[in-house]
Amino acid sequence: MRKSYNPNFNVITAVNQAINLGANGLFIDPELNQLNTAINLANFNDGRLVLFGEATIYTKEILQGQVEGLVLVTPWHPDLNPSFAQNMQSFWGGAVNWRTATAYDATQAIIAGLQKKQTRQGLQQVLGSRGFTAIGENGEIKFDYDSGDRIGTPVLVKVSNKDFKSIPVK
Repeated sequence: MRKSYNPNFNVITAVNQAINLGANGLFIDPELNQLNTAINLANFNDGRLVLFGEATIYTKEILQGQVEGLVLVTPWHPDLNPSFAQNMQSFWGGAVNWRTATAYDATQAIIAGLQKKQTRQGLQQVLGSRGFTAIGENGEIKFDYDSGDRIGTPVLVKVSNKDFKSIPVK
C-alpha cells in the first residue's frame, strides 16, 4: 500500500495528541520527499516521546537534521564490520550505509545463483529454493521459502547529533 502525504498534518497537534493519549513513543514513516516533516516533528517533540523509524528514512538528511535519539531499524550498520565499511569507502570513494551492504549481499546472492543456473528462470528457481545459501557482508544469505524475504536479524540504531552518526543499540 502506498503512503500518502497529508498536507494538513500538524507536528504540534500530532505530538501533543500522542502525549495526551498516554503514548510513550511515535513511529514516524514519512515519504522521502517529506523528511523535513519528520525533522520538525522531532524538534517539537524535544525528547518527550521516543521516536522510531524504519530503514528508508536512515538518510544523511535525518542524521544531520537534529533528530537526536531517533531509533531506526536497519539491516546493517558500519560498526558491525568496520573493515568492510572502510574497504567499501576506499573503493567507492564515499560513505557506505545499509544500502551499500545489502546491495553487496544481493550481488553475492545473484553470483551464487548464477553459478548453479545461468538463465533468468534458473536464477529465480535457485534463489527460491529451500536450500539456497550464499555468504555476504551481513553473514549467511537465506530467504524465507514462503515470503521470499531475507532471513536475518535487524539492527537498531540511535541517531546522535553530537557527531552526525548513528550508534548501534546494544
